[in-house]
Amino acid sequence: MVDGAPDRNNLPTQTHAVDLVAGVRFRPLRANEKVGLADIATEVWKLTAPPTSAVLSAKASGQLVYDGTTSPEWNDDDSSNRFQIVGGVQPFTDMSDQVVKVTVLCQRQT
Repeated sequence: MVDGAPDRNNLPTQTHAVDLVAGVRFRPLRANEKVGLADIATEVWKLTAPPTSAVLSAKASGQLVYDGTTSPEWNDDDSSNRFQIVGGVQPFTDMSDQVVKVTVLCQRQT
């Protein structure tokens, strides 16, 4: 989110809000590795979650924090538990048109 207090260049700083969501399933879909001047590994992951307001309001430019615990934390110095949302939010409905689950595709590059 870009809505923090202005920095020394009078540009808004990024702030991060972490909303905890229980009952999620987070699994890898595929991985690619590009070897060249720099070795870059790209992992694509899929999140399946209940339809909470935090998940439904996630934007394609957002990030997920996941580390396998019940209380993941945002750490500016360590990006190993951060995943960039790349596919947007896809809600799934049942026969009565109620949203029953949400999937989100995301990736991490190392």
